[in-house]
Amino acid sequence: MQTEESAKPLLYKAFDHLGRYLNFMGKHVEAVQAWEDGLKVLEDSGLDSDKLINWIHTAIQAARITHRQ
Repeated sequence: MQTEESAKPLLYKAFDHLGRYLNFMGKHVEAVQAWEDGLKVLEDSGLDSDKLINWIHTAIQAARITHRQ
């Protein structure tokens, strides 16, 4: 299992994929693929479920705020 500190590069990669999801909203296939890629990175990170849920929620909220600006 990874620690929060050692997982940061993976989280940045996942956030990038989830951010791309919002950029591709008008292009359904690309949006779905970007979302799946982000979730796969998080699943492969070895972090426990509670942290994954919290980080996914945080990523979605951050992406929404960024998308609105």
